[in-house]
Amino acid sequence: MTEPMARFTRADGDNVAYLSVEGDVDLANVDEFGERLTRLVDDAHSPAVLDLRLLAFFGSTALNAVIAAHQYADTRGVQLLIRPSPMVARVVHITGLDGSLNLGSHL
Repeated sequence: MTEPMARFTRADGDNVAYLSVEGDVDLANVDEFGERLTRLVDDAHSPAVLDLRLLAFFGSTALNAVIAAHQYADTRGVQLLIRPSPMVARVVHITGLDGSLNLGSHL
């Protein structure tokens, strides 16, 4: 039996929708990742926190899902806050999206 490539954990708090993702997000599970992000935004009144500090792999498919979720959150009036791992922060910086996405380790 193989281990799941990603683990998704919801841990909502007072007025905060919270999703933690651990493992790898790639073509094999990016659709589930996108669905989880949509539910996170739908359940949030603002803010929604996406914790990516435990990701081992974060490629272009995962980044595209985060961008789509960020755009969707904007249409719903929800602030999507992202807690990146150093790797995620680097990918976002290299792509020039660090000015567009709400990244922060202080969240």
